[in-house]
Amino acid sequence: MSPPRNRLLAALPPVELATLLPMLDAMELAQHQVLHHREDPIAGLLFIESGCVSLLASLEDGEGVEATVVGHEGLVGVPLLLGEARAELHAVVRMPGCGLHLRAGLLNGTMERLPGLRRLLTCYVLARHGHATQLAACNVRHGIVQRLARTLLTAHDHADGQMVPMTHEILAMSLGVRRAGVTVAARQLHLSGCINYGAGRIAIADRSRLKAAACECHGVIQAAYARLRRTEDVPELEAAG
Repeated sequence: MSPPRNRLLAALPPVELATLLPMLDAMELAQHQVLHHREDPIAGLLFIESGCVSLLASLEDGEGVEATVVGHEGLVGVPLLLGEARAELHAVVRMPGCGLHLRAGLLNGTMERLPGLRRLLTCYVLARHGHATQLAACNVRHGIVQRLARTLLTAHDHADGQMVPMTHEILAMSLGVRRAGVTVAARQLHLSGCINYGAGRIAIADRSRLKAAACECHGVIQAAYARLRRTEDVPELEAAG
């Protein structure tokens, strides 16, 4: 098997990675594929290798609002790490790709055998919590143009190349706004030279300009995940319990 693209797996000590890889099953991820609904049993941990997955909170009117997005920096299935076997959010593939799946039945034994993996995943849960907290603050304090720029930067992080396969409808869901609001904000980013768009795809024309148009939240979230890329940077947590 080729070296993993998932950054959590890539951060493992080589000995632990060699032990873990034979337990992982390759999984293709098709756009709009539902990985699980809220309250469904979680089949296992899915380490994202490419593409990204939206985790959606459902409302009474049937609409879904994106709580967070997961790409090659992380995994889907966090409740399992907290001892919960059922999903708290819907998980839908936003951008197609692939992942590596560890079955739920193998998780506890694997965590006991691989202390580096256990520490890394515990710290990942904390980073994900920080991600969700930052997005909550962003949604309250920042305008739609800044938030759209932040969302497109994240999508570009997960895309192969400059093209981002996202429609205005998907972006509206991600931002929790009307599609017309996304159209106005996207036009502003287009006129400022940040993006081009058409036919359900957005091209990042100038990432540096797009970054300047975004709020600080993209950088804050990226920095939290970057600290997990090297296992020697992940603190020992056993004593904290």
